[in-house]
Formats: sequence, C-alpha cells, structure tokens
Amino acid sequence: MLILDHVVQLTMFILRSLTIYSTAKTLLAGQNSDNRYVTEAFVDGLTARVNLYAGNWAPAAAAAQDAIDNFPNPLENAGTGVANYVRRRNR
Repeated sequence: MLILDHVVQLTMFILRSLTIYSTAKTLLAGQNSDNRYVTEAFVDGLTARVNLYAGNWAPAAAAAQDAIDNFPNPLENAGTGVANYVRRRNR
C-alpha cells in the first residue's frame, strides 16, 4: 500500500505541475529573447519532460517541438556546440 500511496502522490504532483506550466506558458507567451530568465521555451521544455516522465508521449513530443520552435537561437549538435563553447571560453 505504501508504494501505491507514493504513486498516487506523484501522479497528483505531475498533474499540478502541468497546470502550473500551462499558466506560466500563457503568461510568458512570446518571451524568449533573454535566456537569463524563464522563457516560454524553457516552460515548454519542462512541460515536455514532465509529460515524458508521466508516460504522456504525444503531449511530450508536442511540448518538445514547441520548445525547439520557440527557442530563438539556432540549435547545434552536442559535440560541435560544446567544442565551440569551450573555444569561446578559452580565448
């Protein structure tokens, strides 16, 4: 029974989180230019991750695509991006 209680609590937390993220996305609509602060793309990424953990595959994929679409900078592959970042930092 203890495990079931934890599963129920975790499910409730996930559902509350998705509601909060939905509200945040509405408040941050179009705010993606300053990555020092929470942006719409950041909230989309969190929403994707929470849906992924909850097993909600289609909403996770949709939110991940929203995060990519709302991110104002070009995406880089991990190897190239890290290498360029290190080169810039070492100048």
